[in-house]
Amino acid sequence: MAQTVLITGASGFIAAHVIELSSKRDTIFAELIAIVPDIAAPNAFDEAVKGVDGASRLTNVIHTASPVIFNATDFDTELLQPAISGTTGILEAVQKYNSAVSRIIITSSSPRSWTPHRANAPDMSYAEANWNPLTIEQANSSPKKKPNFTVATLCPPMVYGPVAHAVSGVNALNTSAGDIYRLIKRLGEGCSRYFFLGIRRFAEAHVLAFEKPQAAGQRYLIANSAYSYQLICDIIRDKFPELQNKTPKGDTGAALPPVYKVDTTKAVTELGIKFRPLQDTIVDMVNSLLALQK
Repeated sequence: MAQTVLITGASGFIAAHVIELSSKRDTIFAELIAIVPDIAAPNAFDEAVKGVDGASRLTNVIHTASPVIFNATDFDTELLQPAISGTTGILEAVQKYNSAVSRIIITSSSPRSWTPHRANAPDMSYAEANWNPLTIEQANSSPKKKPNFTVATLCPPMVYGPVAHAVSGVNALNTSAGDIYRLIKRLGEGCSRYFFLGIRRFAEAHVLAFEKPQAAGQRYLIANSAYSYQLICDIIRDKFPELQNKTPKGDTGAALPPVYKVDTTKAVTELGIKFRPLQDTIVDMVNSLLALQK
């Protein structure tokens, strides 16, 4: 049965892929345009939730709208508070105005599970059980609401892949696309190592999270594998000979430095996610960046 889904952040990198994939799975999208200038503002999503034509047809919400900024100068104002307010805002709007919604998918991030002072320790292995240090007693003492909907939360690391949303040019790229574009333009090198997730698999995870009943009330840590900028540069230089003189060479073929582990068993077994290699993701992404550059 086709469903009507409201997607926040629809002009962004992640949402564009979710919309593209969902449209191929016979999901009906209401023709709704709702401008939300500030997702952290009180009642920011009220009109979007109320404005769906035949609100009772709205069955699911996918909330991808959240700031991702590498060079934030005020972490609390630019990142933390908008993310918190945006998430609570969409939950409250649905609770107030649309009792027919059965599932809300929240785009979170994998650092919610990290232990800050040991984030890159190679002996650390993170899974859904890893979370912030809030105690059960503290959680139980907080005011509670009983919504009609269930929530599934997706926690990705850095998300890479082709650009599908509308951008005016390479100077207006989203954070992860800009991260790769700077490498093919020799605008920086860096030695970071981290985990990545391909955007197409992440889009699929959003759709599966509202299709599968067992995802209700669950949190999923989703990641392909570890990577380094060296590995990415090696792929670019190998698969795009015309970019060899523009992409940092570094220590070609160097092994991945020791890094923490991520247990994605839950996402694989419950959602059925199948990951693609880093090379496939980077090649697709660079091809889209070169096309955009033209």
